Amino acid sequence: MAESPIKKILIIKTSALGDIVRTFPAIVFVRKKFPHAHIAFMVAEPFVELLEPCPHIDEIIPYKKRRNLEDVTGFLRFAMSLRRRGFDMALNLQNTRRFDWLARVTGAPFRSEMIEFERPMDGVEGVFEILRTAGLDPQRRIYEFWFSPDDHLFAQHFL
Repeated sequence: MAESPIKKILIIKTSALGDIVRTFPAIVFVRKKFPHAHIAFMVAEPFVELLEPCPHIDEIIPYKKRRNLEDVTGFLRFAMSLRRRGFDMALNLQNTRRFDWLARVTGAPFRSEMIEFERPMDGVEGVFEILRTAGLDPQRRIYEFWFSPDDHLFAQHFL
């Protein structure tokens, strides 16, 4: 079997809480598809803790809206810092023009494309449609949820 040219993957999904949770099956799919790739997930700072226990993500890139978007210079600096990282694939699960542009600026040769959905669909299926624009073909939804040791202790306190 030929080795995959995909070594570094950037997943972009900055908000909101429920939408990030709906990316969990996509995270599992991407890890299974590229078991040896470095997967970085860009997410808004308030949601970093949600992804920290995830065993499928190697790195979380905190996204600070004020710092990264409010002024053009800050946004360009942030975009160039992503470009220098040499991602092979960029998946814009946020599906907005701004993040579509950011995914392009990374220079990743394999990218998802922004799509305008013609029909209503559930959140996970929408995420899978975005993955398909990058040439990926997720078929099965595998739901996983991850918890930190502190989360487990907190839950035990109430059980």
